[in-house]
This record gives sequence, structure tokens and C-alpha cells, in this order.
Amino acid sequence: MKRRKKIILNGILCLAVISTMFMGQDSLLLKSYAQATYASIKGSTHAGTFDADSLTLQPGETTSSVNLNWYAPAGTTKAKVQFGDREFNASVNTLTTPTEVNSSKYTDTGKMACKITIDGLQPNTEYTYYITYDDGVSWSNEYTYKTAASDAFTFGFTSDPQIKENKESNTEGWNPSDNTNQTGWAKMLETLEKQNVDLVVSAGDQVEDQSWGKSSEYEAFFAPSQMTSLP
Repeated sequence: MKRRKKIILNGILCLAVISTMFMGQDSLLLKSYAQATYASIKGSTHAGTFDADSLTLQPGETTSSVNLNWYAPAGTTKAKVQFGDREFNASVNTLTTPTEVNSSKYTDTGKMACKITIDGLQPNTEYTYYITYDDGVSWSNEYTYKTAASDAFTFGFTSDPQIKENKESNTEGWNPSDNTNQTGWAKMLETLEKQNVDLVVSAGDQVEDQSWGKSSEYEAFFAPSQMTSLP
């Protein structure tokens, strides 16, 4: 048993090293098995008036579900998601304050945390979705999410972008041509999107100082548009 655990751990560490060293090399990432054609469910089309703050997706408990999380403006009491041709009510709660806050660098005070699980999704189908806080008087800009095929999926494995505040960088994070960790993270997601992965697995250390409430680090983490379409 101990030997098996050691082999598994070594395998995980090896994947982390490979993903970090070769994040810019498309040929070394997992091969895409994306379908050439897929279904599409759009529902009603809306003229978007805002971008959802820090919107991100996470895999659901089953292949037919996906989780959405985002921030809503202070004072928001209800949130609704139109996902394809169905509507879902999201939960809205006060955003938890980090354990150690630097008030000069934490800018998320008063925001509300929203989350919802979308279920009943069909395989190999692209869904269009929107968010509203006023029962559809105004809607967010349009977002899309494509489910994996019914018999296979591909994933990307990443580790340690170490995003710093205000575009700072050091040798522990990903430093591309402009020498900022934020751009390294954005480049990784662009590469994964080109590979048509269905989901992304991260080994952690997305930001540098998560317990200090440095909002600019999280803003850079959530900034890439792929965060709204890749769980």
C-alpha cells in the first residue's frame, strides 16, 4: 500500500513539473478529442449590459452538471441564470472576508457571493447563458459552456502560476515575455482553449497571498475569458 501511494504521489508531482515547464508548448499538452459537430441550446438572446464579476465554472458532481460562482454588487438580494432555454435561481450570500485583511489592498468589501449548480445538461452540447439581478430587466453579457462528449473527455493539468499583486512577479511563478505572472496564467488558458480541453485540473498556488486579501491577485486570476467557459 505504501509503495502504491508513493507511485501515485510521484506521478502527480511529475505531471505538475511537466505542465509548468511546457505550458507554452501545444504539442506537449493532452490531445484534444473534441467533436467536429455539436448541438447548441441558446434560449432567449439578451443585450448584455455588464460583465459578471469574477465569474468561474467548476465541474459538477456528474457529467450532466456544472457549478457557477461569481460576485454580485453590494445590496444584491437575488440572482438568476438563464442557461440555455432554462432559468435557475442562484443563492446569494455575503462574501466571506479573508482571515487577514490589508484594508489598503482588499477591494471586495460589500460584494455578494453567488453560486448555482446547473443540472440536466446534455453531452456534446454548447449552452449560452446570462445572469440577471433584477428578474430580467437587465442581463449580463453572453457566455457559453460546452459539455464533453458522452464517451470521452480531455483535461489539462496546471500548477503554481503564483499570481502576484499589481503585476509584480518573481521566479516562482510563470513569467512570459512581459515578465508578469498574470500574463503567464492567461497564456496557459489560451493554450488549453486551443487544445479543446473539457476541464482544467489545478494543483494549487493560483495566487501568492490568498489569506491577506490582496484583491488584485484574484482579479488577475479570474480575468481570462476562458474562466467563464472552462470548468
